[in-house]
Amino acid sequence: MKKIILTLLALFPTMTYAQNKNDCVDAITVHKGMAEQYGEKPFVDLNEKGVRQLIIYANMATGTWTVFAFNPQQNQLCAITAGKDFKPAESRFDPKL
Repeated sequence: MKKIILTLLALFPTMTYAQNKNDCVDAITVHKGMAEQYGEKPFVDLNEKGVRQLIIYANMATGTWTVFAFNPQQNQLCAITAGKDFKPAESRFDPKL
């Protein structure tokens, strides 16, 4: 994740440092940067109207992914975590539970 955050910091000088110490950037800037740099596009949008939302960006070809918190009031995305090997979930739990 540090690599992605540092890359975003280098690419987008308009970034601000959020109070919760996550790097937050204008949503349009992040959206374009993720597509251009990593080929990642929004894959899952988990939201509750008018409050902070989670958006998962993913590149199905390379398996990279990034999770952002979206703040609709400021139209910013804040990086939470990122990784490799994105794939559909496999059942790891006993179906009898």
